[in-house]
Amino acid sequence: MKIAAIVVACLLGVATSSPLPQQDVQVVRSEIQPADGANFQYEIELDNGYQESRVGTEGSEGQSNMSGSFSIPLEDGTVAVFTYVADELGYRVERTQ
Repeated sequence: MKIAAIVVACLLGVATSSPLPQQDVQVVRSEIQPADGANFQYEIELDNGYQESRVGTEGSEGQSNMSGSFSIPLEDGTVAVFTYVADELGYRVERTQ
């Protein structure tokens, strides 16, 4: 019963919260190397300054390992840059700037 009350409270909070302002975002650049099994590579850049690059390779247990980076422009004019790895050891992300 407590779980149902928590779920209802969460749904009520989401329903009554202020929506985020909508933005029209355009893709400035997109380069995609089609998947070859678990291997793939892509890069994307949006007109709002967001950039991401990702590489996927086959893991030791048949999964798709991923590594890459993404950058997000912040309101103060700086850019936050993150690098990450997702593999059989889990997801690890680090802010580099």
